[in-house]
Amino acid sequence: MLDDERALQDYREARLKELREKRARDRYGLVKDIDKADWTREVNDASQNTWVIVHMFQDSMVECQLMDEALKDLAARFKYIKFVRIKSTSAVEKWPDRNLPTLFMYNEGEAKDQIMTLNSLGGKSMKPENLEWALVERKVITDSELEYDPSTSEEALAAHLPRRLNPESRHIRRAKMHDDDSDDDDLLAYEP
Repeated sequence: MLDDERALQDYREARLKELREKRARDRYGLVKDIDKADWTREVNDASQNTWVIVHMFQDSMVECQLMDEALKDLAARFKYIKFVRIKSTSAVEKWPDRNLPTLFMYNEGEAKDQIMTLNSLGGKSMKPENLEWALVERKVITDSELEYDPSTSEEALAAHLPRRLNPESRHIRRAKMHDDDSDDDDLLAYEP
């Protein structure tokens, strides 16, 4: 009985520790608006302990609105990453609109990577998954459930996955288990 109580107590303590660590790690969850005066504190300093994604935008651009929607989705799901946004002209006075939306990825106090425009993310048909994959590839997102680039065509994807059993692509034969001669142990096997 005492062993059961001790095991239960150990489990509770481990679970509480896990929840505390998750709460400490998952402290963001929203896209925060910042000004130029906030940059050092909200970006450089904050990136010492986590990734910070900075979205430079202009309200009038559809592409920036698409990026905002994608960032809101990712911020809600990956709460260990800090997402901020700043008007491009507030951050850099003459930042050209042709470079928007622009994302800067900061870690360890400095810019590590950037994405300019939606071109590499599917253009105006970009979805949050496209941005998620780009951040997975850059090792910013570490726990995505995506297994492949969502912009990959079905044909290209099928070429890299094992072919499904079908009469045209595989030869189907009966194979018996070696240990037993019984017909109950027949297996369907396939050969390339």
